Order: sequence, then C-alpha cells, then structure tokens
Amino acid sequence: MDWGLAKVLPRLELGDNGATTIQTLRSNLGVDRATSKVGSLMGTIPYLSPEQAKGQIDRIDEHADVFSLGAILCEILTGAPPYRGDPEAVLIGAASGSLDDAHARLAACGAEEEIVDLARECLSKAIESRPRDAQAVSHRLSEFLARVERRARNAAQEIDQARVAMARAVLVRNIAIGVAVASAAAAAWFALR
Repeated sequence: MDWGLAKVLPRLELGDNGATTIQTLRSNLGVDRATSKVGSLMGTIPYLSPEQAKGQIDRIDEHADVFSLGAILCEILTGAPPYRGDPEAVLIGAASGSLDDAHARLAACGAEEEIVDLARECLSKAIESRPRDAQAVSHRLSEFLARVERRARNAAQEIDQARVAMARAVLVRNIAIGVAVASAAAAAWFALR
C-alpha cells in the first residue's frame, strides 16, 4: 500500500457484521476526507481503477483498492498489469476501463478458474460489481488457498496409497517368483533323486 495515497473515509455506523470504520486523529481534527485536489491523478497508472484514472475523487473508496488488488493479481497471473503500453495509452485505457486485453490474458494464463474469476471481479469497471473491500478479497483468497491445500494433501495421500499398493504388488510378485523358483528347484531335486 502506498500510504501517501491513503484516504480517510467517514465514520460509519456499526454494521450487521460488527465492522466499523476507525475514527482517526485526522478526521477528529475536521480535515476533509478528500484532501487531494478534485481531478488530480495520484497512483501508479497501470493499477488505477477507472474512477481514479478519471480523477473522480468523490467516487474513490474501498472498491478502488480492490481494483488495485485485482491489478496486482492480474500481473501475478499473466506477468503484466491490466493496462500496457505507453503512459498516455495506459491512462486512456485506465480511464475508460478498457480491460479486454487483460481479460484475454487472464483467460489464457492457465490458472484455476476460481482465481481468474476473482481477478476479473476485482477488475470490474463497475464499482458495485467488485468485491466490497480488501478484506472480502483476502477472505476469498484464503478460502481458495485452503481448498488448494486440501487437494494437495489428498493428492499426496493418494500417491502414498499408490506407493503402498505398488510395494505390495512387488512383494507379492517377488514371493510368487520365489515360490516358483523354490518349486522348480524342489521338482528338479526330486527328479534327480
């Protein structure tokens, strides 16, 4: 997080889930929540939400952070941020929310569909279509990772079971060969007597 871009949001009432926005010294002093100049552009352009790229300060909230998290996830999955090109083209793309290239790269990245879908949701042009906040993204990522870990444990157990079955098969084969050799040797010994 680039704390130079941090924005204090107004205090909210306690929600159904018990969450509330923390009251800060800055807000207690009566500092306006949007201390940036209206229309000013702040942030790293390839990671900006459309509302940030347009300088729509009144529309920037937790959802803009979610977009940036989606941009980071897009770069992790595809090797590049959502918007690419020269700075002017990137800014135009960010302001218009042109994400066709990013969506195509996400579709072709080979990652599990669940994580690709999360990246797409975070990168939604429509603010209300994005996850509520970074905590919601974190929760979904944690659930995804827990499922991946369970699958990995199950696969490891299956491999262990396959190894045991293979060892048993080899043991049975070796015993059968031993019995066959011993039988042949006994038969030869009796035949020679």
